[in-house]
Amino acid sequence: MNVLDESLIKQLSFPDCLVERMDFNPKKKELIIYVQGGWLDIDAGIKFKRTVLSFSQWEKLSIRKFDSRQEKWESLKAEKAEFLTDIPEIKIFDSTVKLSGFSNSTGFWIEWCFSNVKVQIHYEEEE
Repeated sequence: MNVLDESLIKQLSFPDCLVERMDFNPKKKELIIYVQGGWLDIDAGIKFKRTVLSFSQWEKLSIRKFDSRQEKWESLKAEKAEFLTDIPEIKIFDSTVKLSGFSNSTGFWIEWCFSNVKVQIHYEEEE
């Protein structure tokens, strides 16, 4: 797999791409997300067959879900974290990364927000 240059991370998106798996170790401050596909919005665009997002050494992590039945946000502890089925929204500003999508267990909207996080992206281009 190739490593995505850090300067290109803001051009990365995951339209219609499913999350295969999330490996989360809050004690080690590590999260690895395996995604089926990916899109890099440069030139005419580059489609990825598979993308692996690695987040580590974060200063702060907040996980929350929007309970549509009660119409309110709820903070989740790391031990009760809900994983994503997809990542329709990824926002990167300064040293903060926010991933949003639907929970694979409840179906509610989930946000994972990292502050001062180390990010590494690996990808495999489609042939």
